[in-house]
Amino acid sequence: MNEHTNKKVLQVLSRIVLIFLFITLMSYCFVGQMLHTNESTFSTQTTDFNSSWSLVAADGATQPIDVPGKVAGVNAGETVTIKTTLPPDITSETFLMLWDKGQFVKAYIDGNLIYDYDFDDLDNIGKQLPYSYLFIPLDSTYAGHTLTLEFEALLKTDAGYVGTMAIGDKTSLVLSVIKPCQFELVFAFVLITFGLLIIIGGLFIHRRTKMPEPLGFLGLAVILAAFWILANSSARQFVFHNVSIIRDSAFLAVALMPVPFMAYLDRLQQRRYHKAFAAICAISSVNFCLLFVLNILQFNALSEMFIVSPIMVLVAVVVTICTMVLDVRNKQNGSYRIASIGMALFSFFSVAQVVEYIVRPVTFTATFLVIGLFFLAAFSVANAVSDMANTQIERAHAVAKVQSISEEAMESLAKTVDAKDRYTSGHSQRVADYSCRLARLMGFNDDQLHDLYYVALLHDVGKIGIPDEIINKPGKLTDEEYATIKSHTVIGGEILETFTNLPGLDIGARWHHERYDGTGYPDGLAGEEIPLICRIIGVADSYDAMSSCRSYRDALPQEVVRAEVEKGKGTQFDPAIADLMLQLIDADTHYDMCERRS
Repeated sequence: MNEHTNKKVLQVLSRIVLIFLFITLMSYCFVGQMLHTNESTFSTQTTDFNSSWSLVAADGATQPIDVPGKVAGVNAGETVTIKTTLPPDITSETFLMLWDKGQFVKAYIDGNLIYDYDFDDLDNIGKQLPYSYLFIPLDSTYAGHTLTLEFEALLKTDAGYVGTMAIGDKTSLVLSVIKPCQFELVFAFVLITFGLLIIIGGLFIHRRTKMPEPLGFLGLAVILAAFWILANSSARQFVFHNVSIIRDSAFLAVALMPVPFMAYLDRLQQRRYHKAFAAICAISSVNFCLLFVLNILQFNALSEMFIVSPIMVLVAVVVTICTMVLDVRNKQNGSYRIASIGMALFSFFSVAQVVEYIVRPVTFTATFLVIGLFFLAAFSVANAVSDMANTQIERAHAVAKVQSISEEAMESLAKTVDAKDRYTSGHSQRVADYSCRLARLMGFNDDQLHDLYYVALLHDVGKIGIPDEIINKPGKLTDEEYATIKSHTVIGGEILETFTNLPGLDIGARWHHERYDGTGYPDGLAGEEIPLICRIIGVADSYDAMSSCRSYRDALPQEVVRAEVEKGKGTQFDPAIADLMLQLIDADTHYDMCERRS
């Protein structure tokens, strides 16, 4: 492997190390927060208010009721009434916070209405009322009085439910809701950012490798899942100002969620199970569209049309597990071995999330889903980076091999050109060497020097198209013969412009005889119109012509060559490059930069 290839490999490895260190830092931070003791001294001044409630029957009879809980046998449109006695420490800063599950709520003090939550407080599109926390203001005059609450639901699924309650100042109550959700809220925003970075990274990898990259679908999937976490959080009303819209969006997000995940997995598994993935995507897309339209038309509540969405999510998880098992059994998971670890962990935590929802549907959080998404995203990105690294290394090897062949071909071609002129043996090699010496003084890096060497080496390649009898004519050339000789610049440019392995190879051949004052050929370019490498090669070419042997003379004395270079500053040569050539001449005390007769 050559030096150029080694540098490319090191660049790829350095990026992998940086990403690994970043993931290590993030893991230390967030996993440590989950596993270690809470050291925060922050506390909220709230009091649980779920005890001492009584259910009031239609005839006025009362009986104790568990809060939170659900009163059996209640239908949509029917009213559930409960009451209690307020404690004596109520102040004007006190609020009653109530978790409302899609119901109208009225509050009374000793039969006097003090709070009424109904359609006038909503700005919703769909038919379903939101699930949210209500804050009922209390007053010091209410202390010791009877508080009565009435609940009326639009939907049978919500009817009869009495949510959890607490009392305290409003700020403390809000913080008491946010604090249990802080992990999922922070991580949801982190995952949204991560998803955007994954999409950008996928575009970057595609641009670098020119290969299809499924990370864009994964980024969309992560953003969609993170959005669902926010939209379904108990604290969502403190993030989004319209709770009704965001609740609808949570239902719709679940309906759409299988689509980007399946699209990502389909491409990751090289479309081996495309029919199954396409079917899931099609059904989920149709389901999403139907839910969206029917919700806008208020045909029915989203919660009552929601049965297909969780089924499709479950089917997607099962299909993911099955296809991974098949690939492992058939030894076809080599291309996504790292990502498969993330998918396995994501599937495990998704199942854990479902179990938590079944066990505690009211108070569940999205913690398991968050952890699963983190593992899926991290391992998938690591898989993509690994693939890119392997691709870059493989391409570096291939380029090195082709480059080696190409460089050998260019060396051979230069020798063939020099062989046509028995008076200029080794001329191309020397011009390439002198050009690189000048460029090194100008600050060219190794890659630039590498390219310049081969441009200079083939600067006279157009002489292949010049008849031998003209090139080797011992006497003075006629005007027609000189015009033919000069055409080697155009011929060389045309030969090399189709050489794609080293872009720009043709310009050295075409313009190395241009002069700084604009009197050169073939195009009469002047000053900085002449490409920099052509100005360099022009100086090196003229120097070698003077310092090498001809049939009619030996190499010119060094002081003569120096004088001619000095004389050509600003006319034939770029003055700055000519000055550098003079530096090389002055440093060459033994006149080693010349061709001597053997």
